[in-house]
Amino acid sequence: MTEERIAFAGLDHAYLIDADLVEPPAPLTEASFVVPGSTPGLVWLAGEGAEWVAPLDVQSGTVGERFDVGDLFWWPLAGVADGLFVSPVDEASYGRAAYWSPTEGLRPINLPDPLQSGIHAAAGNLAVVVSSGVIDIFDLAVGNYVTSFPIQLGEGIVSEVCLSPGQETVAIVGSTGQVDVVETRTGAVLLRLSGVHAFNAMGWTSPEQLVYIADLDERTRRIYAVDVATGAIHNIADLEGAIGWWLTASGAMC
Repeated sequence: MTEERIAFAGLDHAYLIDADLVEPPAPLTEASFVVPGSTPGLVWLAGEGAEWVAPLDVQSGTVGERFDVGDLFWWPLAGVADGLFVSPVDEASYGRAAYWSPTEGLRPINLPDPLQSGIHAAAGNLAVVVSSGVIDIFDLAVGNYVTSFPIQLGEGIVSEVCLSPGQETVAIVGSTGQVDVVETRTGAVLLRLSGVHAFNAMGWTSPEQLVYIADLDERTRRIYAVDVATGAIHNIADLEGAIGWWLTASGAMC
């Protein structure tokens, strides 16, 4: 969801639909899945097996040039700068994660621990790299790490991460439902939440507000909104019925 529109793919075709859901989805082109871009309004479409990628301008509905990338990387991880963080085919030359752009091609990224580190989120020029017990913020524009700080999520592991719009804050979601909201430049913990559904259940609606699904008990789930600056939490809605709930938000997803 971006620019008040939703981009999605049905394995063989990509679609756009306005967030008010009044009109039916508009078909765009063949595509198997979508990857959020680095800036609002940009989405990358990918073909079957990630054999090709193409940028989508969500506002206009225009699909840009298609790039054949099947021999360069086998999976796109996240949008960053004018391209994508990817899992390269040639790991011996580029490592487990690399940066690809239409203008620069493929180039390696120096992860702090190549065997135990992974890129969990990216937005703008920043990427969040998760290692064992440590979060590193990497700035692609200047080519080095902005900050590094330890993360403690109890017995859980990091399951999801997302940068706020503007990239000033990062939400780090643990598998046990604990979430730390941290300043990207200092590593200071601004907010700590618990009971958050572990997967596909949190997102930013603005630089200051997170929305998320909380597990109150085995059968009860509720959507909350939280103001990061004040810590104020607002009840939005109770969820009933099926247990497979996912949440998407207009600012950035976790």
